[in-house]
Amino acid sequence: MPDPALVQIPEIIAAQLARHLEEQIVFGELPPNTRLVEEEIVRRYGVSRSPVREALRVLEQDGLAVRETRKGAWVSPIGLKDLDEIYACRLGLEGLAAEEAAKNGAEAGLAMLRGELDALVAASEADDVRLYFQRNVAVTDRIHLLSGNATLRRLLGAIAKPAARYRYLVYQRSPQMIGISVEGNRAIVEAITRHNARSARALTEDLLLQSWRVIRQELEGIEREAVAAATG
Repeated sequence: MPDPALVQIPEIIAAQLARHLEEQIVFGELPPNTRLVEEEIVRRYGVSRSPVREALRVLEQDGLAVRETRKGAWVSPIGLKDLDEIYACRLGLEGLAAEEAAKNGAEAGLAMLRGELDALVAASEADDVRLYFQRNVAVTDRIHLLSGNATLRRLLGAIAKPAARYRYLVYQRSPQMIGISVEGNRAIVEAITRHNARSARALTEDLLLQSWRVIRQELEGIEREAVAAATG
C-alpha cells in the first residue's frame, strides 16, 4: 500500500500552485485573457502536468480562469457585466454579514476586529496598495467570522476570489478610494462593536455602492482605452 504522505504530495503541490497563480491574477501580474499554457507552467515551476491541471481546475472553479476543450485555459476576463453581477451579490451579503456581526459578535472577536482595523489604518499610512488590500480583506473576513452564520460565509466565499480582482483594481487605479475605505471601515467597525446592527448594514452597503461606482468608471475607461488602441 502506498505511503499516504506520498499520495498527498501532488495535491499539496496543486494547492500551492493554485494559490500562487491566484495571487498573480488578483494583483494583475497575469492580466485578464492571458493564456495559461500547461507546458509553460510545468517548465516554469518544475512540476508535472497532474498538479498543473488540478491547479487550473481550481482556478476555473473559483471563477479566475476559463477552460475549453481543445482550446486550453486563460485568465477570466473582467468587465461591467461580471462586475455588476458580483457586486449585486456582495451588496446584500456583505450588508447582512455586518448586521449579523453586530448582533452576534463576542467581545474577544470584536477586539480582534479592532486590531484588524488598526492594521488597515497602518497600511494606508504606509502608502502600500497591495498591503492595504490584504488588510482590507482581513477586516472583511473577520466580519464574516463574527457573523456566526456558516451558510452566509460559504456564499461570500463563493464570490470572494473573483471579487478580489475588482477590489484590488479600485485601490490600484483610484488611490482616493483608500481614504474613503479607511473611513468607511472605521465607521462600520464602530457600529459593529456598539452592536448597532442597522447602522452596520447601512454603512457597509453605502461603502460597497461607492466602490462599485468607482470601479465601473475605471472599467469604462479601460474599455475606451482598448477600443482606441484597436482602432488607432
